[in-house]
Amino acid sequence: MTLRSLYAVFLMLSALAAASCRMAPTERPGPMGVQIAPLQPTLQDPLETIARYEDARTDGDGLLQALLQRGSPKTRERAAVALGRLDPQVFGASATEGLIVALEDDSSGVRAAAAFALGQRADKSAAAALLAHWNDPDAGVRARIVEAASRIDDASLRARILTSLDDPDSNVRALAALAPSRFPPLAPDAPLTDAALVEYLMRNEKGTKPAPDVEIRWRGSYALSRRKAVRARALFIAGASAIDPRERIYACQGMGAVGSDDASRKALVTLLADTDWRVACEAANALGKQSFQGAFDALAVATHHASPHVRRCAYEALGAFRDSKIEARAVFERA
Repeated sequence: MTLRSLYAVFLMLSALAAASCRMAPTERPGPMGVQIAPLQPTLQDPLETIARYEDARTDGDGLLQALLQRGSPKTRERAAVALGRLDPQVFGASATEGLIVALEDDSSGVRAAAAFALGQRADKSAAAALLAHWNDPDAGVRARIVEAASRIDDASLRARILTSLDDPDSNVRALAALAPSRFPPLAPDAPLTDAALVEYLMRNEKGTKPAPDVEIRWRGSYALSRRKAVRARALFIAGASAIDPRERIYACQGMGAVGSDDASRKALVTLLADTDWRVACEAANALGKQSFQGAFDALAVATHHASPHVRRCAYEALGAFRDSKIEARAVFERA
C-alpha cells in the first residue's frame, strides 16, 4: 500500500471515530453526567435593552422612541418610563414629544406610563397635552396625569388638579389632595389652592357634595402642613381628634407650622399623651416651637413617657425653651 493510500485510510478512520463520538445535536454534557439542551442563539430581549439604556441614561440613538411606538404593550410601558428618566437638558423635545404621542396609545398601561414619565421630566411644554387628556376613561391614567401635573409649575394645571378632588375614582381624589404639597408655596394662586383644599377636606357626610374619606383627609392634611397654610388652622385642630393616627400626626405638624393659638395649644398638649407614640412625638416637636408655660410643663412630664422616642423628642423640644433655661436644666439633670 502506498503512502498516499495509508494517508487516505487514516483520514477515513479519523472521520469515523469522530462521528461515533459525536453527541446528538440536542444534547451537550452537563454536571454529573446530565444531558442538557444546547444553547440556541436568541434575539435580544427588548426589555433588557431598555433596562441597559435606562441605566446608562441614554435613548440609544432613538431606539427607546422606536420601542415606545412599535413594541409590545409591556415594552412600550418600559420604554416610556425609561424616557422619563432621561436628562431633559440632554434629551429635550424629542423625548417629550414621543411621550405626548404615547398619551394616545390604545393601552391604558402605556398611557399611564407616558403620563408618569412626563411628570418625571417636569417639562412645561407638556402642560397642554396633559390638559387635553385629563378626562381619560381609565382611572389609572387620570391618576398618573394628576400626579404628573403636580410636578409641573403651571397655573392652569394647578387649577385643573383642584377640580379632580371630585373625580369619580377615590385614588384620583387622593392624589389630587396630595398634589398641592408639590405646588410652589409662594405662587400667586397659593391662597386659592389653600382655600379650595381646606373647603374640600372640611366637608361632612351630611353635605350636598361627597365628603373625603380618611385616605384623602390625611393626604390633604399633609399637603397643607407642608404648605404652612394658616387658613387650615381649624382643620388641623379638628384633625387632632381624628380616629386615624395619620390625621393626628399631620394635624400636629400643621399646628406646629402655622403658629399657636389657645385651641391649638390645648390640642397639642392633649396629643402629647396620645396612645400612638408617633403622634406624641409630633406633638412634642410642635410644642417645642410654642413658648408658653403649659407647653414646658407638658414636655417635662413627657420626659417620663414609656416610649424612648417620645422622651427624646420631649428633651429636644425642651432645649428650645430659652426663656426657661433654669427649669429646663433641672429637668435635664434629673434625666
